[in-house]
Amino acid sequence: SSAVSVLSLRNTQEEEPPDPQLMRLDNMLIAEGVAGPEKGGGAGAAASASAAASGGPGQPDNAIEHSDYRAKLAQIRQIYHQELEKYEQACNEFTTHVMNLLREQSRTRPITPKEIERMVQIIHKKFSSIQMQLKQSTCEAVMILRSRFLDARRKRRNFSKQASEILNEYFYSHLSNPYPSEEAKEELARKCGITVSQVSNWFGNKRIRYKKNIGKAQEEANLYAAKKAAGASPYSMGPASQGTPTPMMSPAPPGGPQDSMGYNMNMNGGDYNSSMSGSQPPYTDSSMGYDPMHQVSDYSD
Repeated sequence: SSAVSVLSLRNTQEEEPPDPQLMRLDNMLIAEGVAGPEKGGGAGAAASASAAASGGPGQPDNAIEHSDYRAKLAQIRQIYHQELEKYEQACNEFTTHVMNLLREQSRTRPITPKEIERMVQIIHKKFSSIQMQLKQSTCEAVMILRSRFLDARRKRRNFSKQASEILNEYFYSHLSNPYPSEEAKEELARKCGITVSQVSNWFGNKRIRYKKNIGKAQEEANLYAAKKAAGASPYSMGPASQGTPTPMMSPAPPGGPQDSMGYNMNMNGGDYNSSMSGSQPPYTDSSMGYDPMHQVSDYSD
């Protein structure tokens, strides 16, 4: 009875200060919407990540990517909470088991509160390393997810292959005077799904690059000329007059699949072979292949 009361006291009033690294991990998991109540933290992180890396208006994949990010984050959250629950259950069960053993021993020999305290500390120390590993792996998974999401969004700053084809074809079709009129810019912007100002910037940059690397640019020009002559280009611009922009006749085809957002998060974890679970390793899903748990089989000290 006294042993149990001492244990309860130690559980509710731990004298040791919390581990700073554990606190940092907890704060990050809460900020990313993984730990704590589900208040849309993950959605907020996705929205801010999307806004930070957005390449401007006319990005049809924003909503899809945002949704994909939230789905992956929800998956991380679910796995984290499942493993945390297993961890807490295993810690409690093992502590109870040890307390029962001590209670049995107390019938044959005196057991001081100091002994009980020391044993509980040993158990909690063993389990604390598992908790740290779980939280560390989860934080790494969130960072990988966020970084891949942002990388894909940043890539979107570059125009799609379709838009680049249209702009390059126009540029090389009007090489003697690659300065499209406002009307041509508007038409190009509409075809490419970008703004007029982005079209202007693209042509300004293209003219500079062309002058700096005339040899490579000439090869590219020949390529587009050959495509045009063979009628291979789906972005036909019509016959080009010297310096006079002509309207583009055929509509652009539907764009191909955009950057894949498949997040493979293999964290190179060890097998989860502890007494905490008899099931499969927790992080072995094809898209979430990280395993935060290493072995927890030795509780002796």
